[in-house]
Amino acid sequence: MLLSNVSKLETVSFQLLKLTLDVAKPDGTEGTDSMYALDLLLEIFLKGEGKKYNKSANYDFLASVFANVSTVSLLTGLNP
Repeated sequence: MLLSNVSKLETVSFQLLKLTLDVAKPDGTEGTDSMYALDLLLEIFLKGEGKKYNKSANYDFLASVFANVSTVSLLTGLNP
């Protein structure tokens, strides 16, 4: 829910668009892959809808995060 609120700020949304995280490789081999945080949040949102992660959790707040991020101009981060 906090992410939903702070992503209303254009600067935070832009940083979220650029944010990458190192995650374990899905095939089980050693090392990590770099993925955009937004891709991971989308995966949680989609799998959470089917109660695959947590049977009692509700990930509906991520919809507002996606809505907030979608309103950001990509030129925001280019200005000093």
